[in-house]
This record gives sequence, C-alpha cells and structure tokens, in this order.
Amino acid sequence: TKSCMEKAMYDNLTSIMEHYGVESLEDVDATVIGQTIAGKLAKSCPYALNLIHDSINDKMPVFEADSIVNCENLKTGEYYYLTPNARNEYVDTTFVTLTEDGYLERMNGGRTYSRLSLKWRKDCKFRVTFIESNDPLKSGLSKPGDTYDYEIIKVTPTAIIVRSFWNKEEYHVEFVKVGTSQK
Repeated sequence: TKSCMEKAMYDNLTSIMEHYGVESLEDVDATVIGQTIAGKLAKSCPYALNLIHDSINDKMPVFEADSIVNCENLKTGEYYYLTPNARNEYVDTTFVTLTEDGYLERMNGGRTYSRLSLKWRKDCKFRVTFIESNDPLKSGLSKPGDTYDYEIIKVTPTAIIVRSFWNKEEYHVEFVKVGTSQK
C-alpha cells in the first residue's frame, strides 16, 4: 500500500497542475510546490507531521525559563527569528512585528507574510489567531481561525525567548530584537 504522502501526491497531481495552469510540474517553482505540499501533508498525514516535528525539534534550542519575567515593555516591537533546515543551516530570517492586537510575520526576504490577531492573556502569555498568509508553507499549515498559544519565558538584553506548543510538541524560539545581534 502507498504511504499517505505518496497517496496525497498522486491524488492531487492533476489539481496542482490545474491550479498553476501548467501541463507539467517542471513549469512550476518547485520550492513553492514543496512548501505548499508540506503544509497540507502536515495537516492530513501523521507520517509527514512527524517528519516535520523531527526535523524542527533536532535543531531548535532549549532555554531554561526565568523564575520571574516582566513583559510590560515587550508587548509591542520588532523582532526576528532564524529557521534552520535539515542540515542545521539557517535558511530564512522571519521578521515579526508585535502590536497591541496584531502579529505579523514576513518571510523569504519580505516576499511572503502571515497575518494573525494577537490577544494578551495574562502576564507573559498571549494567543495569536491565524487570519491569512501568502506563504505556501504557513498557509498550508494554518487556516483562518486556527489559534496558537505562546509564553515569554526568558528575557535577555537582545532577545525574548518564547515557548509555544504545536501539535503537543514544545518549542522554544528566540525572538531577537531588531537592531541587536544574535548571540
């Protein structure tokens, strides 16, 4: 029997070509197709989701939470985080703008974005709700209304460390303040 990944590819090949208005997959940007498929597979195929989790978790740093964190002056600002690939090389810088009620990510040199609403809950915890994205991977992973919970667990002079959970897996992301260098 085919794996769920092979089945999804086969079942959607015609739709992919129709969507891009091409007669061959060679006529489409393979990176865009790959990111779109990866996002959709992660939503519908446990095997693909585990591959993504494994590739991310192995490269993500783990930080110890501070016992006391003051987030009063951190609720708005400009940050960025780096995303590693399977070879543990940083492949993209994602810029994040936090406003009182918004969370905007800009990826791929500013060519793609994700827009989410932001609601501070208590102390250093906040929830973002997905609104839209033109990024093939992020729009495949999320649909309007999907929510994600975050907590600021550590503050350094140059960054905030955010803990998040995605599909029951914990991640720590270092949001570096724009205008400062990463350690």
